[in-house]
Amino acid sequence: MIRRVAISAIAAVWLLHQTACTDPTGTEALSKSARAKWEARAPAVYTYIVSRGCFCPVEAIGPVTVSVRNGVVESLQYTQTGANVPQQFRSSFPTVEGLFAQIDSARSKRAARLDVMYDDILGYPTRIDVDLRTNIADEEYTYVASNLVAR
Repeated sequence: MIRRVAISAIAAVWLLHQTACTDPTGTEALSKSARAKWEARAPAVYTYIVSRGCFCPVEAIGPVTVSVRNGVVESLQYTQTGANVPQQFRSSFPTVEGLFAQIDSARSKRAARLDVMYDDILGYPTRIDVDLRTNIADEEYTYVASNLVAR
């Protein structure tokens, strides 16, 4: 009897692990749909605001106004002060395509948790919450994107 319970428990844990590793939150289809919407409607020139939540220096948190032309960041300015983001923190504030890359990266790393919300009209990610490993502190991160305006 104990052996049967142990085998059942091991099988349940294995099945849960396989399910969690393939798509931890079932968002892959939604992500593909949102990305297709973004690719179909993305403006060539736009600005938007990005903030991060992470265990990192305050300069890497924002909010930052990101100006993009043809997929390339033209400028990064702290929204509250207008100051330019220092070079060492520029990679912290990506284009919309960079946000999609963050989602892909979390998925490829088999993040313990990946929750994403998308803009209904343009399809860009408006919130990305990632916890790479459940039992590790301070490696979680969040991106919040808003106020996307075509220029």
